[in-house]
Amino acid sequence: MKFINYLKVISVYDAAPFLSETYMKKIKYFWISLKRTDINNLLAEEWFIAVIILLVIWSAVWKGIALWKSARNKQPIWFIVLLLVNTIGILEIIYLKRFQKK
Repeated sequence: MKFINYLKVISVYDAAPFLSETYMKKIKYFWISLKRTDINNLLAEEWFIAVIILLVIWSAVWKGIALWKSARNKQPIWFIVLLLVNTIGILEIIYLKRFQKK
């Protein structure tokens, strides 16, 4: 039981005694900075919002074209797969280039 309790309190400092003090400070700073970085900060960035909007439009266009073609070509399996799987347009482009009936 003592051994399990010891494993619970082990830290980076205990696990890596061979690392230099400077390196350990860098690790500590890295973990502190990770805690400061928050998804809300990223969402507040204008460029990030613009990229998300462009990706949504890109994906919707390709998904719409691929779903339309698969429905018109009577390919229900492809229709369901394209409807359920979101790959930012990659699967849709592959379907349009290789698997749709001519």
